[in-house]
Amino acid sequence: MSDPVGVKSAHTSTTTTTLFTGPFYLKGLTCLGTATAGTLAFRDGGSGGTLLLEIDVPGNANNIQETMIPDAGILFETNCYLTQPTGYNTTIFYGK
Repeated sequence: MSDPVGVKSAHTSTTTTTLFTGPFYLKGLTCLGTATAGTLAFRDGGSGGTLLLEIDVPGNANNIQETMIPDAGILFETNCYLTQPTGYNTTIFYGK
């Protein structure tokens, strides 16, 4: 059975990056943190864009943070720009 929303994924270990160019809905994510607590900040429109999602990740080596977003997800109209602490690895799931 095919998925009608065409979910895709993107992965990054860099501290700042554009994960996808919109319009798309962010549907979920998984993040591998470090021993240091940190924050994932998802913005629409680049580093100075609108903050649409902020997730705190507790400090714990090999801590995995999983978040599924309800309904259609969070709409990113321009792009999905992520800022995360050094050493974090994040995979996002997105679709139309």
